[in-house]
Amino acid sequence: MSARVLIIEPGSLPPESSCRSVLNAELCCERQVWESFRPEMVLDYQARLILPHVVTETAQAISFFHWLRESRVRIPTLAIL
Repeated sequence: MSARVLIIEPGSLPPESSCRSVLNAELCCERQVWESFRPEMVLDYQARLILPHVVTETAQAISFFHWLRESRVRIPTLAIL
């Protein structure tokens, strides 16, 4: 079974700029877009890694990082800034 990765990135990001384009093809990636993402959504995924891809500072990204700091979610997170 491949590792599950949750990628959160801007919806307008072209596929060639997505961090998904450089990940191992065997990973099972679930993509969410910042425009419709809510931090609590992390709890619905069975992700082993969260990759928030922040191209510009947005209210959604800031809210997610504040929520992540305060929550008890124990999923490794690697932010791509």
